[in-house]
Amino acid sequence: MKDQTSEPESYDVSFFAADCALNPVARVQRHGDAFLVLMPGVLSRPIRAQSTDLVGSNETLEGKLAPAGYRVCPLRKRGLSLSPHVTVGRTANNDIVLSDVSVSKVHAYLRREGADYAVLDAGSRNGTFVDEKPAPAKGRPLRLETGARVRFGTVEAMFLRAVEFWRFVEGLAAGRALPR
Repeated sequence: MKDQTSEPESYDVSFFAADCALNPVARVQRHGDAFLVLMPGVLSRPIRAQSTDLVGSNETLEGKLAPAGYRVCPLRKRGLSLSPHVTVGRTANNDIVLSDVSVSKVHAYLRREGADYAVLDAGSRNGTFVDEKPAPAKGRPLRLETGARVRFGTVEAMFLRAVEFWRFVEGLAAGRALPR
């Protein structure tokens, strides 16, 4: 089994742009099939984990602000937490680390449900929300649709599946706007 803790914490956009030449299956194998695109300017300290700065576009993705100057976190396990789900939180033992005072040590769990993703709050102090609907700490998690706004405390992100994410990266690499 691959030791995911040895992977770099972040990649620059040229890393993703170079992978536009890969077929979609190879892209998913390399980067995963879902991403959190973090909104800029809301973190009290820089974020860590598998995140990437994307710079250079203010285009919209189906009427929503696209990831320009934002941070991108692939939804995948890094092997740091004991949870079988992707963990989001403030401490380094999470799969996605958001170094913000509004984010709890272990804030939320992102989990696979068949072909879909869903989110559960981990009992955080400031809550987890999907399109402003609170995610439960127990019971049935909230399903994530591509383009959904997810908020961890005050840190906002957009959930994107691979197709929409790669459309953006291809457009950025080609220097063109996103399709509407």
